[in-house]
Amino acid sequence: MVSYIGGMWMLLLALGDRCDLDPETLDYSQPEHWICRPGQDDLCSAPPPVLQVDLQGDVQEVEVPVADTGIDCFFVYPTMDMRLAVGLHKDATDLEDEQRITLWQAAHMGQVCEVWAPVYRQVTIGTYFRREKRAEPCLDSAYDDVLAAFEAYLAASDRPFILAGHSQGAHHITRLLDERIADDPALRERLVVAWPIGSPRPETEQFPLCSDSAEPGCVMAFRSYLDGNPLPELGSPSQCVNPAAPGSLDWQPLPDVLLPTVPERPTPAEVEPALTTLLRYPEGFSARCQSDDEGHAGLQVRWDGPPDQDPLRGVEGLDSVVAGAHILDFAFGLYPLMDDLKRRRLP
Repeated sequence: MVSYIGGMWMLLLALGDRCDLDPETLDYSQPEHWICRPGQDDLCSAPPPVLQVDLQGDVQEVEVPVADTGIDCFFVYPTMDMRLAVGLHKDATDLEDEQRITLWQAAHMGQVCEVWAPVYRQVTIGTYFRREKRAEPCLDSAYDDVLAAFEAYLAASDRPFILAGHSQGAHHITRLLDERIADDPALRERLVVAWPIGSPRPETEQFPLCSDSAEPGCVMAFRSYLDGNPLPELGSPSQCVNPAAPGSLDWQPLPDVLLPTVPERPTPAEVEPALTTLLRYPEGFSARCQSDDEGHAGLQVRWDGPPDQDPLRGVEGLDSVVAGAHILDFAFGLYPLMDDLKRRRLP
């Protein structure tokens, strides 16, 4: 049985073994290639209200404010194409999944910056299971879209900016740091901070990990896992900066954890689950950075509120020894990261 499952897994991975590459990047002068862009009527210009949940489980609808602070956020969403075959997601017209994840992860950034979120032809999840040389052409092609979008952004704005991305998005913005910004003094001066969340290797020689909220142009990075589970081993060294308190290794409260509803187990019980319904927990969660002797580090997250109100209780897939709670990285970090940005640049 084990050999059969292993053979089927290898067969699925082999269904696609190379990228069908396009020589041209997307045209980012066209509004349809931006999920969010200033001046457009989109989900970042007017995010829907969230449902705020207190420690007793009581729910209150809260509006999400939007303000122009003079800072831009260039955001790259994570992998949404779950096909196991190697390749690129080339359909740039059906954007329901991309809009949903951008609504959850980036639309609330409008409280501290104007959001630029491009569509890009990302690699499939199966691409990451292939050997590096076979995955490189796919990743290069996806990055070319992200780079073209960033160049279009630079042509349209000369304001200070942050780079933000999750998972595959973090991979691409790390390349932007290395290959586009590191050797450009003017861009390095404009970079306020980078948020490559959920990437195994976010730290670069020119852009160190943030040690406090006064250090300009540094990197805020982590991958999360739940207290009581082992620290995930990601296959390569990883770093951790606690978004609630850069430089701290102690437990820190995580303000305003932003979670999607789970259709199998809506929380709280009276909330109707929907793809656009977000639950905000202003208290109850805390986190600290942990590391091991192998060079792996992660953000250990725990629920300190009443056990029967734990919104993650019973949710499957968060105890992975490989991924940890990777899918919720931005849920734990978004509001602490925005608070950090306010301390850096905002009055």
